[in-house]
Amino acid sequence: MFIRLFMGMIFLIIAMLYLSSLNPETIQFHPAPGVTFPIYTSLLVLSSMGLGAFFVIVGVAVRDTRRGVIGWREQTRLKKKEKIMDLYRKGVNDLLSKKREQALKSFKKILEWEPENVDVLLRIGEVCRYNGNYKDAIRYHGKARTLAPRNLAVLFALAKDLRRSDRFAEAAEIYREILKVDARNVSAFHKLRGIYEREPACDKAYELQKGYWGLKKDGEEQKRLHYYQLMRARLLDPERESDRLAKIYSDLIKADRTFIAAYLELGDLYRKEGKEEDALKIWKKGFRETGAVVFLEKFDAFYRKREDPAGIIKIYKQAISRFPDKPVYKFLLGKFYYRLEMIDDALEIFEGLCQQGVQSPILRQILGDIYTKRGRLSEAIEEFKRSVNFVRPVFAPYACDDCGHEQKEWAPRCDACGSLKGFSIPLFRAELPSRPDGPVPKYGDAPRGPACASHADRLQDGLISARD
Repeated sequence: MFIRLFMGMIFLIIAMLYLSSLNPETIQFHPAPGVTFPIYTSLLVLSSMGLGAFFVIVGVAVRDTRRGVIGWREQTRLKKKEKIMDLYRKGVNDLLSKKREQALKSFKKILEWEPENVDVLLRIGEVCRYNGNYKDAIRYHGKARTLAPRNLAVLFALAKDLRRSDRFAEAAEIYREILKVDARNVSAFHKLRGIYEREPACDKAYELQKGYWGLKKDGEEQKRLHYYQLMRARLLDPERESDRLAKIYSDLIKADRTFIAAYLELGDLYRKEGKEEDALKIWKKGFRETGAVVFLEKFDAFYRKREDPAGIIKIYKQAISRFPDKPVYKFLLGKFYYRLEMIDDALEIFEGLCQQGVQSPILRQILGDIYTKRGRLSEAIEEFKRSVNFVRPVFAPYACDDCGHEQKEWAPRCDACGSLKGFSIPLFRAELPSRPDGPVPKYGDAPRGPACASHADRLQDGLISARD
């Protein structure tokens, strides 16, 4: 190209000299004010053309040079990007293989080239969290949040770091920010609600739950709203605001006729005010609506105070008649008979339960004690052997109907899983070994929780050796 330009310039000069010899006429050329010199007309024309061609050539050269530089930069950028992607894929693969240190090296190498790479910051923070380094995890995720303040993945990761660091107030703020970005984010809603329940912050939880978008269509979420209302009511002074409390509990019962806790609270409120008949009436209503065994504890205390065991026996029999497929009521009635030394009645019930396949260690111990009193020592020894083969303590605690978590007293909400489905006394159907040296069975198939005494044990103040 340059040879052609050089040859063109030579040709132009020769042409200028030739035409100048043929056209000797000159004109006065003024390149600047006060400056004049003669020039051949043909030379002026040709020089003008040459100058124009020169500027065109320079422009083309600049354009081509610029394109070349841009292409080189783009090629370099693509190579760098490809290398970064290879490192990122390697880091992710190392994470999946649990090679976290190698993954961390790959991600940090990327960060040297791209210090504002949000995805890499997110990954590094996750590795730090896996390693238990919550401080660095918060630092990296905090930087990612600064670069991408509305990135939900970053916000969730940062909130998780804060929760792992027991900084729940800050985590709650992050979840509130997520809900501002995505008002119907179910995960953020549940996480924030869990923090409020943990604090506990009944008012905040209630306000949050009240704004739940699917409240009218979801019965479980409505129950949770009622639970928060109940928790708020418990903060009131029952002596000064008894009327208000009674109205709140009554409204909760009207809103949900199966809300066990509302019946219990209202009955307790009446009892503290000396209105024992009203308390009994509301507990009976709750038992009719729900069949919850926790009401039997209330009935037992009520009739025991009146020294009227026939009253509670009548209620047990009504429950058995109403729920023939639930052996727990027969089991509790048998225990009640046993406590009252009504041995024959207790024996009849417990042997009937064994024939139905209902097994529990406390049932075996009571049978063993009854057989001992009757002089049937061989049968008593066999029952005692069977009872000790259980790997769990001899208790009949309340168990969560959702996760199986066990606790000493009935509660409207499970502390283990947060469920509001309620608690009951499970009687598991499992075959016991016929010989003491046989395999040790597990007491039921439900998930294990902490072993603790049940309300039935508290009702009877010790079922084997103690008596009222």
